[in-house]
Amino acid sequence: MSRGTKVLKLFIFIGVFISVMRTVSSDLGMFENILGALLLACIAYITATLFGVILALTRNYLIAIIAFLILLFWGISKLDSLSRSVSWLTNGFWEVVIIVLGILLIGKDILYLVRSKNVST
Repeated sequence: MSRGTKVLKLFIFIGVFISVMRTVSSDLGMFENILGALLLACIAYITATLFGVILALTRNYLIAIIAFLILLFWGISKLDSLSRSVSWLTNGFWEVVIIVLGILLIGKDILYLVRSKNVST
C-alpha cells in the first residue's frame, strides 16, 4: 500500500477516536470512555485495512466492496458462533483482541511511514 493510504487510515483512526471521545457520556469513568473510543477507532482501522487488502487483491472497487461485505458478515457470524460455544470467549476478550490487533497494525504502519520517510530523504 502507498504512504497516502497508510496516512489516510491513521487519520480515520484519529478522527473516530476524537469524535467518540467528544460524544461519549461523562457518566462513565474516563478509563471506560478511552477504552470505548479506542475500541471503535481500532475497529475502523482494522476494517479500513481489510478493505485495502481486498482492494489490492481485486483491483476493482465494486468487487472489493462486495467481497469485503461478504467476508465481514461471514467472519462476524463465525466469531459469534465460536463465542457462544466457548465459555471463556466473552465480549471483554474480543475487545482486548481487537484493541491489541489495531495497535499492532497502527504500529506497523507508523514504522513503515518512518522508514519510508528516511529512505526518500
